[in-house]
Amino acid sequence: MGISKTQDYDAEHFLASKEGSSPFLDDILQGLEQGSDIHQSFTALFHQVADTYPNKTAIEFYQKTISYLELEQKSNQFAAFLTAGKVIEGSILAIALDRSIEMVVAMLGIVKAGCTYLPVDPKLPHERIQYMLEDAGARAIITSKSVLQEVKCTAEKLNIDTIFPILDEYSTSYVERIQDTSSLAYILYTSGSTGNPKGVKISHKNLTNLLLSVQKAPGMSPEDRLLAITTISFDIAGIELFLPLITGATIVMADSDAIKDGRSLLALLKEKEISFMQATPATWRMMVMAGWDKPLPVRILSGGEAFPKDLAIRLMELCEEVWNGYGPTETTIYSTMKRLDPSDTQITIGKPMANTDVYILDEAMNPVAEGEVGEIYISGEGVAKGYLGRPDLTAERFLPNNFDLDYPIIYKTGDLGCFLPSGEIVCKGRIDHQVKIRGFRIELGEIEQQLIKEPAIKEVAIHTWEDIPGNKRLVAYIVLEDASSTDEKKFSKFINLWKQNLKKSLPTYMIPVDWMPLEKLPLTANQKIDRKALPEPIPARPSFVNPKQQPATETEQLIHDIWCKSLRMSSISVEADFFELGGHSLLAVEVMTAVDQKTGKNVPLTTLFSHPTIRKFAAYLDQNSGDGAWASLVPIRSKGHLTPLYLVHGLAANAGTFYKLIDRLDEQQPIYGLQSKGLNGIDKPNETVQEMAAHYLQEILEQNPDGPYILGGYSFGGYVAFEMARMLTDMGKQVSKVLMFDTQAVNLPQKNHLSTGVLSRFNAQLAKRKVLFQVMLKAPKTYQKMKTRAVKRKKEKLLQKLGLAPAPPQDGRAAVIKKIREINHQAMVNYAPHSLDVPVIVFKAKIIPSRSENHWANGWTDYSKNVVVVPVKGDHFTLFEEPFVDDVGEKLKHLLNRSNH
Repeated sequence: MGISKTQDYDAEHFLASKEGSSPFLDDILQGLEQGSDIHQSFTALFHQVADTYPNKTAIEFYQKTISYLELEQKSNQFAAFLTAGKVIEGSILAIALDRSIEMVVAMLGIVKAGCTYLPVDPKLPHERIQYMLEDAGARAIITSKSVLQEVKCTAEKLNIDTIFPILDEYSTSYVERIQDTSSLAYILYTSGSTGNPKGVKISHKNLTNLLLSVQKAPGMSPEDRLLAITTISFDIAGIELFLPLITGATIVMADSDAIKDGRSLLALLKEKEISFMQATPATWRMMVMAGWDKPLPVRILSGGEAFPKDLAIRLMELCEEVWNGYGPTETTIYSTMKRLDPSDTQITIGKPMANTDVYILDEAMNPVAEGEVGEIYISGEGVAKGYLGRPDLTAERFLPNNFDLDYPIIYKTGDLGCFLPSGEIVCKGRIDHQVKIRGFRIELGEIEQQLIKEPAIKEVAIHTWEDIPGNKRLVAYIVLEDASSTDEKKFSKFINLWKQNLKKSLPTYMIPVDWMPLEKLPLTANQKIDRKALPEPIPARPSFVNPKQQPATETEQLIHDIWCKSLRMSSISVEADFFELGGHSLLAVEVMTAVDQKTGKNVPLTTLFSHPTIRKFAAYLDQNSGDGAWASLVPIRSKGHLTPLYLVHGLAANAGTFYKLIDRLDEQQPIYGLQSKGLNGIDKPNETVQEMAAHYLQEILEQNPDGPYILGGYSFGGYVAFEMARMLTDMGKQVSKVLMFDTQAVNLPQKNHLSTGVLSRFNAQLAKRKVLFQVMLKAPKTYQKMKTRAVKRKKEKLLQKLGLAPAPPQDGRAAVIKKIREINHQAMVNYAPHSLDVPVIVFKAKIIPSRSENHWANGWTDYSKNVVVVPVKGDHFTLFEEPFVDDVGEKLKHLLNRSNH
């Protein structure tokens, strides 16, 4: 009973439950039984599927989509681009890109070029990225210009923004460059006990076997829609990105903000009609905490760490099917699989997948009896080719298989387990000091190796503890060289220093949350650290709070109390970062739910990520309620090393429109919005364009006195931005460019003598209806929203006129905006721009506004000798509405990247 052979799932049952399966899908499932298709690369399988479903949507991201044919051709062109350059087959190419369709194209292109891809999370510390690139001998890295600007490496940096515009010059034909499926598909770095991460070598055969196995159970059909939420540097991303593509299903890619927000993920499940999703237990718990209380027609797969029974039971009530997967990175993501059932008495990891054997052995490597605990060993087609450049470590973990000559290598997992009478396996935890937190594999020794370098530290031990289900955290137990430094104030200063040093080489999830000073570490009889004897960290962790950093307002005190309760702390500095204190997406949901209940507001979860200290978060709440200090300058994204972008509101006075750009521009691009003075209902509004420009510049110069600056404005805001540029140049400041989002410099109101005759009114209405008709054809959802809002406004006005509804308050928000809108309109009428020697970029709506002349540059050639026109989708009023804002964002990002380059 110590050995379990490959589990044969019921293929007939699977096919019967998947109506509409294609003959091609039937063939590859049959091929899996015979073991033939594992000798193909996954890109070859994708090529066949693309030929079967050319017009089907392969990927959705925001409002952008790409069909199977387009994805096939574009990735073929990417491969041709690489092979036409210096890249040779077999090279290792790193990829560090934000989530996008282009990211998937690049991954497929690298493999189709006969190369190996190395996934890199751009958010990792630069030292860690540099180590991986050098250790892997990466020949090149595919990235955006800003992502790795500060990383020093010998690998050539290929800018994705300069590659895509030239891909059409290359062949769209598929070329099979992978002659041997034992060659590498990707290298994935995992935490290493010696202080540096290690690269696991995964072959094409490894990956293909895994994909075909999961395609069979839990199963996937061309009708499925999978929600992809995992970063590419986490191995389970391979399931999300490649399984649908070898099946004919659709990938719905979630953005980086939604991944952190249980409410957003839950909304996506419903809105996008998702039928399959994979995540770690931490993410599933976050979604349940976010309000998932009604069943949805979705099949889910949980992996990455142990599946708590209470969570599994709850999810079985909410989903059609719940599957539990197990497997280390070294055996290609998953090695066993189990569909859970409410009648299960315990959560198991199931039975081996196709072409996989699992053994449970004692210390002498003999099989243990049924029910006895031993170490889990795995052999089969999923076992990796060892560690890159680490023959010593490979020899320790990848051992000769004496049980089955068909699979000569057996992998020593370090996990404990036992067989049940049913043949299923129960995982019992780890033998060594490896842990998993929110799905990330962490070698505690790697953190210890980094900390022991600190001069003040004599001894260190890293351990985990879990105060509430799902909230596992790292604890650092420290023995100091100088015992007197355990004074709370001194120790807190050390903690801050150690954290900053760790951040240079370790990802955020590997930074200890709790820090405990000890006189000495507990030891076993063999003089080894007795981790079981390490004390539980006290709730009031060393966190000296200066009186100046204590809550100073009611709102700060409210947030302070909520954070202390969630983080299990007695006191928190108002300047401390929520996530550095141990907060994560799961706790963020808990915190934001409490904020909603206490304040009556429902602010986005991303607010906590953009305002991660008590002081910043409280100021945000105060400003949004009108209680705090109010400013025209609104930081949308304040971080980033690129030239800041300052964007001025339209007639409606609010800068909220520009928040839609935050995920459409480079993450290193600072963005600031400008909103009209007086929107708080207290301050007196500015009445001329010149007054507005001077007021906005005053706030900008306080924040950024030296420049350079990129200014822009939507509609009316373009005039204000142009005037701000004039004032800055008069001061001797550098203005890189002025962006006009469909601002008209022809037919300014003072020159526009509109007739009031019947024929003129008829022509105006006809022109307006023509514009609306074009919007309706190109964006029906946007058109319907506009019509719904218009009908609602007319109904409200009619009811108010008839006395059936109360009139809006004279000092209410709507009345304030209406008043400022009228002031802004009059300021536009009175404004006369003067020529300026500054580049002007006109983002011109393709659907021409009904009251505008169709001048090729909207008239700005009269005021600047350097005018560039960028046509964008939509009309004047829908420019920043879905789906047109995607086009604006993409072209603005391309323009800014070219300028930075």
